[in-house]
Amino acid sequence: MGGVGRNLTGVKSAVAAIAALVALWPGSMAAGGAPTVTNIVVSSPTSGGGYPQMPPVASGCVGPTVNNFNANHSESHLAVQPGTEQIVGSSKFFFDKYSTGYNFYLGSYNINGSAHTNNIVQGYDCSTTETTPGVLNQKMPPSWTNTTDPNVAFDTQGRVYQTVLPFNAFWTNLHPNGEITVSYSDDFGTHWVTGNGG
Repeated sequence: MGGVGRNLTGVKSAVAAIAALVALWPGSMAAGGAPTVTNIVVSSPTSGGGYPQMPPVASGCVGPTVNNFNANHSESHLAVQPGTEQIVGSSKFFFDKYSTGYNFYLGSYNINGSAHTNNIVQGYDCSTTETTPGVLNQKMPPSWTNTTDPNVAFDTQGRVYQTVLPFNAFWTNLHPNGEITVSYSDDFGTHWVTGNGG
């Protein structure tokens, strides 16, 4: 009996500790004792270049056009910088307003509390590669029709990385090919640099 009594005392102490934590939980509490959570949209239309699906031609790069990445985002991935509330995310940003074609590039999110921005991961689309300014009819690479597989991770120094899988889509008849690259950012996803000089 003495052992059972000691175990019950431990359980009572644990329950009291949990109750104290709930009482100290920041923000208001909803009915039933659960904390309330407010959803905040952190994505917005952004600019960049891309290859429209109709007509699918090699020299058909469009952009950069204001808000032409104004459609669905998918496959999001988030990383929190250790010891902070700084979040960097990545997802597919679909090109063109209605995303009627399966046409996308990777974009990133910079989230810190209620402050947030998003943009295309530079270095892969036809408006952020190192080409002659104003010349959009270019050979590829350096520009790709799509990038995919969003992921992000911080190192111990505050730099954030992601592997990128750029490719030329077979459905645009641009001689399918692709590669695996790494991009990194030292400003929480505002500017991305392609590792090893691309």
